[in-house]
Amino acid sequence: MSAAMNLWVVMILLIAILVVSWVNKSHLNMGEIDKYNTDQFVKLSTQLTFRLSISFFLMLSIGLSPFFAYHYPLIVSVAPTFPFGEVYAIAAVLVATIAAFNLIIFEDEAAHGKFRKFGSFLEKCLIAGLSSHNRRIYECHGHWRWIVLELRISRWCQRKGSISIHNRRITLLLIAASISMALCIWLFGGLATLIDRSSGSVLERLIAQPSAWNPLLIILGMPIAFMVWLFRDQNNREQIENQRKDINLKDFQKNAEWAAGTHFVEDKIVETKKAVKSMNSDASVSSTDESVTSKESYGLPEDAVLPAPGRRDAAAALQIAAVHQLAAFLRGDFGVHFQRPAFQLFRSIWLVLMQVHVNRFPRFPYRDQADLLAQQKDWLDGAQLSIGRGLGEALTLVLGSDRGQVLRNHSHDLSNIVLAGFDTQLPALENQKIRQGIDLEGLRLRGAQLHGSNFYLANLQRVDFFQAQLQGTNLQMSSLQEAELALAQLDGADISGARMQGAKLGSASLFGTKAFVTDLRHAILHGTDLRCAQLNGAKLEGALLVNIHINEATSFAGATIDENTQICVATQKSGTYGLDISTFPKNCVIDEVASRDLRDSLASRGLDMTLYRGVVK
Repeated sequence: MSAAMNLWVVMILLIAILVVSWVNKSHLNMGEIDKYNTDQFVKLSTQLTFRLSISFFLMLSIGLSPFFAYHYPLIVSVAPTFPFGEVYAIAAVLVATIAAFNLIIFEDEAAHGKFRKFGSFLEKCLIAGLSSHNRRIYECHGHWRWIVLELRISRWCQRKGSISIHNRRITLLLIAASISMALCIWLFGGLATLIDRSSGSVLERLIAQPSAWNPLLIILGMPIAFMVWLFRDQNNREQIENQRKDINLKDFQKNAEWAAGTHFVEDKIVETKKAVKSMNSDASVSSTDESVTSKESYGLPEDAVLPAPGRRDAAAALQIAAVHQLAAFLRGDFGVHFQRPAFQLFRSIWLVLMQVHVNRFPRFPYRDQADLLAQQKDWLDGAQLSIGRGLGEALTLVLGSDRGQVLRNHSHDLSNIVLAGFDTQLPALENQKIRQGIDLEGLRLRGAQLHGSNFYLANLQRVDFFQAQLQGTNLQMSSLQEAELALAQLDGADISGARMQGAKLGSASLFGTKAFVTDLRHAILHGTDLRCAQLNGAKLEGALLVNIHINEATSFAGATIDENTQICVATQKSGTYGLDISTFPKNCVIDEVASRDLRDSLASRGLDMTLYRGVVK
């Protein structure tokens, strides 16, 4: 038993190491933390990976404890006649089954809350005993990775919780079959007797006990019966699906026409041209063309008995209803083949609504921050007339439902998307989860036009905003850790209180941006335009401020730095592209005089340079 136990322990340990390696590579990426802390002999990522492997090994051991208790009973001296291992195994399996049903099948919110509490407890155990320096590094660059992992697990559970009725039937049928098999074995005791080789062969025992044939045939025939039922059920479902496909297609086409507004009543304009001949003074005849334009419009009758909306108002109401009806097609309730057409339709409708406003958005140059904010406010007031009510609210509700699940499902179609004015905090969404903060973690939004959008409290970790248009966007209290914001336009945006550790802001424009108490630790600001920006109270520990552009209106009052903050003017060596904290300043040539002038300018604008130690080479 000792050798068998040792083998099991080794197998569980190997499984734990493989699972932790996969989780670390696919989700946590703990190795990226080391580039922010290169002075340690034992890397922080190695310590965290080792602790996580031990934790997972212990969880697997506890999870498999019913198996060990059943096959390797440890408590035999307390009650030799009491089947402790069997009772413990049965109880543990029942508890695990109930927990799985609550968490996955029935999507129990209380179970999700307990899971999040367990995740927080596991994280506390993970960082217990770390040094104060390592703990600070983890809180800055590791804690949000754990939150992202919890979000991904929660989304996975929600997807599994919303399984179809067909899959639930199969699950319940398998459970019922397992229970039936267990009851047959327990009631008749046929298998235990049949396998007893000391009393003869299996065939002899079957002949001696004919009563064992019935449960044995039932047990052996159940898999075959299940497969037959599964094939017949699948065939019937395909036939029903084919019959419904034509009906669903007609419904989709009709709702798409209504949502696009093809049913709107337009004024009929008729232009008639006719030739008019006239006699000139010299007795010659001249001919001129005259055009007559008539307009035919529709209105309510003056003698209407009951008040009723006009045809245009009714068409607008029908358009909004069609948008909500198409939400079911977008979710895939009528088949996955309708999802992308529905999303492209909504995307096109939003483009039609906002393209005029996008073209009128205030452009650089601006006189100062006040001029920029005034122009953006006027633009936003006009845009809200199109997108802030009626059809715009319906589109926002559909596209942002379930904290952005629709956008995550169509991540491959988000590059260069136009979602200007997208507001996740509309009063109409008060009872929706989107108001808790939309979750777009890890999406690719390159070149997206998001002028004047509202992403308050959004989860935007690792989002690719390369060359995105984010002018006037509200990003307060959002999570933008390690987001790619190179060449992004953030003029007049509000990123106050945002968590932007490790964000890449190379050549980004932050003209007039509000960045009060923004966490920019270890962020890369290379060639960033900070003119008229307000970085009061910003955290700049370990950040790269290289070749930044400032003016007299730029403010760093109350901002903090440390000995790892790099402030300089430099040119990159030939053959290198971009800056990285782990390689700076190896690939750069630093201009000491210009760097000193830049630091003096920052000090005159409120940045405390007491802890600055110069460029670390």
